[in-house]
Amino acid sequence: MSNNFKAWLDSADMPMQKADGSWYDAETGIAYVAHQRASLSAKATDARSFAKAFGGKALTGTAKQKEWAETIRAEKLAAMDHDAAAMACDANGLGRGAKFWIDNRAATSAQIADFFRQQHALLKLARTLKSKGMAAEYADAAARYNALTSAWGF
Repeated sequence: MSNNFKAWLDSADMPMQKADGSWYDAETGIAYVAHQRASLSAKATDARSFAKAFGGKALTGTAKQKEWAETIRAEKLAAMDHDAAAMACDANGLGRGAKFWIDNRAATSAQIADFFRQQHALLKLARTLKSKGMAAEYADAAARYNALTSAWGF
């Protein structure tokens, strides 16, 4: 197995092999093409491995964005408690994009942890209110959630 393929396989979220033997990431639809995939540096690969300890998947973005953001993410996670780091690494969460980490690199780890705690709490509250049919309260929670995420670049 080539190092390039191994790097792709490690970073793919849902690697799948077609009947013809070719590989693709079922989540993104991106096929493995040996000459088109750039591997991350050793530093960025180590940073990604650190995030994996909290459930983190490969970040989305361009190769250059991912190279930079993986390191930023690992530095921020290192200063967070386990629960906050796990929220930041939620595979379906807002911290999945390289752009988030790059745009918010000046924020402290505590500020980022607080954002994810608030975001998760508001999302949980909104879902609960919606399931109970509490339309006005749901609208208020959704508005607060949207204001919070908008302030952080979403």
